[in-house]
Amino acid sequence: MRPRTDTNQAGCIYDLYAAFGCDFGGDGWYEIMRGLCKELQEACNKEPGAKVIPMQIKEKFGSLQFYFHAENCSEELNDELYNIVNKWEGISERTCMECGAAAVMRNNGGWVSPLCEEHYAERRR
Repeated sequence: MRPRTDTNQAGCIYDLYAAFGCDFGGDGWYEIMRGLCKELQEACNKEPGAKVIPMQIKEKFGSLQFYFHAENCSEELNDELYNIVNKWEGISERTCMECGAAAVMRNNGGWVSPLCEEHYAERRR
């Protein structure tokens, strides 16, 4: 089933992953994106009108990079949003980009990527 990209009554997108796409290969970080978006939405629900606008979602130096703009947020909520993003970016560094399994950072021909044993071996062939 394809993720929903429509909005709810508050104008919030149900699934940012599907709506904005992500500039990284594999589906290993899909659950990370779902968790990140869910936590951001829950945090925004604390303040009327607060929202997160993703600007860019990509992989850089083996880590998820989620660049966003927050609107109608208090300073406290803005700090909370950045902490949520930092938490999930850290989790991405220990999660295989290809399959979502536990991973470590691997140097693969000049590129650093979090890969499980199986996908690291596959890329080395």
